[in-house]
Amino acid sequence: CSQAARAFLTFFKLIGQRAIHEIVPSLLQSLAEGGQEAVMAQRGLCEIVELRPRDLLEYLLPVLLTSPVQITAAKALAGIADVPGACFHLYFNQIIPAVVTELSSISDKIELLEASCASSENISEADLEDKRMQIEFESSRLSAVQQAAASVVGSVTTVGVSSFISEVAKQIEHESSVKKRRWGCWLVQQFVSKSKADYTDYVLILLKYVLSRCAEMNRPLLQAVCECLQAMASHISLDELMSHVEFIRNCVSSTASAARHRTGTGNLLTATGEFLLPLLTIPKSLDPFLTILLHGLMNGSVPVREVAAETIGELAKMTDPAVLKPVLIKATGPLIRVIGDRFPSNVKGAILQTLCILLDKGGQSLKAFVPQLQTTFIKSLNDASRDVRSKATTALGKLISISMRIDPLLTELSAICMQADGNAVKASVYEAILSVLTEGADKASPTAMDRVQSVCMNAVPDEDDTVRSARSRCLGMLSAFMGPAQVSGLLIDLLGSGAADTNSTVQCGRLVSIGAVLQCAGPKAMELREEAFAFLLKGLQDDRIVVKTAACRAVGLLMRTPPQRSLSEEDRKGPWRAAGQAAVHTFATSLAECTSDSGSSEMRIYAISAIKQAAKNYYGATSQQIKSMVPPLLLATKDINLMVRYAADRALKHLSEAPSSSSSNAAGGFVTSPAMTAYIATNIAAAIEMKDYIRRILSKLPNDSEDEGNV
Repeated sequence: CSQAARAFLTFFKLIGQRAIHEIVPSLLQSLAEGGQEAVMAQRGLCEIVELRPRDLLEYLLPVLLTSPVQITAAKALAGIADVPGACFHLYFNQIIPAVVTELSSISDKIELLEASCASSENISEADLEDKRMQIEFESSRLSAVQQAAASVVGSVTTVGVSSFISEVAKQIEHESSVKKRRWGCWLVQQFVSKSKADYTDYVLILLKYVLSRCAEMNRPLLQAVCECLQAMASHISLDELMSHVEFIRNCVSSTASAARHRTGTGNLLTATGEFLLPLLTIPKSLDPFLTILLHGLMNGSVPVREVAAETIGELAKMTDPAVLKPVLIKATGPLIRVIGDRFPSNVKGAILQTLCILLDKGGQSLKAFVPQLQTTFIKSLNDASRDVRSKATTALGKLISISMRIDPLLTELSAICMQADGNAVKASVYEAILSVLTEGADKASPTAMDRVQSVCMNAVPDEDDTVRSARSRCLGMLSAFMGPAQVSGLLIDLLGSGAADTNSTVQCGRLVSIGAVLQCAGPKAMELREEAFAFLLKGLQDDRIVVKTAACRAVGLLMRTPPQRSLSEEDRKGPWRAAGQAAVHTFATSLAECTSDSGSSEMRIYAISAIKQAAKNYYGATSQQIKSMVPPLLLATKDINLMVRYAADRALKHLSEAPSSSSSNAAGGFVTSPAMTAYIATNIAAAIEMKDYIRRILSKLPNDSEDEGNV
């Protein structure tokens, strides 16, 4: 062949392009005939291409890529792709579109033929056999074209990377053809897997184009994206990829955000309203992401570790539980190991947030990690960062759903609380106890509950407001799981003699604790309810501002609905509601007086918030007290303190709007309540001001706001 190739070169020098037209067609004919001659013809074709690559390719490519591409043409293209110096990159603007179009066309034909065979009721056996033979032939042709395409992109050299990416990007982003987008991703997979070129500078571009397809609805395309990402995670240096974790995160977030807001995405939402990214509903689609992110988590710099941890959580949120389940163990182990090392609080906070998400999504699949997770979360309660402590508290509550041994946890938390030095840590431990009780108090033994109660009662005189608040809510949650006799005993301990304590710190602790117990115990506190109400009224009328503030806060707790999830809707509307309505009638006048008291802005905010909670949760009883509440609230809307004005706006909204119209307010349908309408009709002096205020301010406020969960 070498001598024949040299003869061709001599012939070409003598007669030019005519040599190609005289010799190459006969070589292609020999390829089509098969046998030993086809082997020799392929070898000869490769040798003359090596000698005159540009001249030969300009002739061969239009011939070989003529649709429909035959198997012999595809094999010829695959053969010459490996020829050194073939300069294929100069012709990618012809090759890539033609190959992608041909692959799309063949796959379309196969799908149509398979669909036709599937509905074969009215087809004769001969026709059916003919269609099967066509499927077999088209499948062979598809395989040959795939092999040719893989050979071409695998031969790309460093100088040709830019040309290849430019052309393949057009296919990946093709507007009208899903199949062209699919085969464009497939070409990138083949390039990454087989090319020896240096494309380090183009990794971000490849990631951008491939990740832009992760919200497509076509499963073959999503499978191609998944396989492409897997090839990138396998063939590109993980040290290189982990430096791009933030870019990967931004690309996925951007694509997911666009998918959430486009029309017709209802099928991307679960029954609970969670959004699932289409790519992450494909089996093993999370694997390439985890390969990169876990490497970054274990080996990256501090910013990379933080972003990697956050991205794992964000992806887990959008992943189908069936896809997430096989990789939960793989993801959780490294997260626990890294949080145990000495890293900054932002890394620990990101890991804790992700572990919370995995607990939500994984459930029982993480049961084997309960001891390690419990140790990790408890250790994080001592962290200097409030964010880390808060997330550890939340995580402990989620852990209870898969843990059957709550007593040792409550015992350990109680011991830590007794030994804690700083108020910040102590408050976080109380919050953790509250979280555990909220999620799993029904699993705790009486002994463990008594131990927690003892720790909480010892902390009643605590001077720190944050500790006092957390401890009071713990006592309230404990009372939710007590019987009436136990609740009465607890209230007796908190009430003492019923007289105001000379120590304002102790008095504040008692007030807030009683409010929390009355909120959670509801009708079980009936025996001592009048004494407890009288104690709170004394607090609201106390001369000491700090005591008055604590009393307003306690009444605000009482005006909220009970927090325990075990209560049925029927229970909430029965005796529990009656207890709340009684509280409204008892404290309405005193709360109105505190609202107009200029002694402390903080106290006024708590008093106004208590009125807001009463209007939200017990509107019928609150509307009967509207005459005493509206004047001080209107005055508060003109206060120089912005927070006082904001709280007053929210309280007046709930007091003025008819409860049945709250759902229509999102569409601008504010409906003034009958009680407020009657008040305006009977108060001529305030009528103009109130009507104008409703029109300008209240009708434009959202139904809920950031302070809705605060008292």
